[in-house]
Amino acid sequence: MTVDKAMIFDTHAHYDDEAFDEDRSDILDSMQENGIGHIVDVCASVGHFDRVYDLVEKYPFIYGAVGVHPDDADKVDAAVLDEIRRYCDMEKTVAVGEIGLDYYWHKEKEEHLLQQKV
Repeated sequence: MTVDKAMIFDTHAHYDDEAFDEDRSDILDSMQENGIGHIVDVCASVGHFDRVYDLVEKYPFIYGAVGVHPDDADKVDAAVLDEIRRYCDMEKTVAVGEIGLDYYWHKEKEEHLLQQKV
């Protein structure tokens, strides 16, 4: 049985991350020729949702997920939730992600309660 390489669907990527600033375009421009058919780029940082959606608009094979990493739980307010809702209304938003509880790195009870609330 042969597998069509274009079937590869990366369901959780962070190409919006600063680590890709130098070569992001080169990497993303080579994806489809290397068999990556679709990518879901997941934004986890409050204040950086627009980075994902710049990629979503530029690349037809990239879809967006927007959410808040537990490290940013203290940054969530009504404005952030409104921004997430706005992105959720966009056609190429396919998930709300990176929301969860992180008790491994965050040991304090106050941090646990904050994450639970968010």
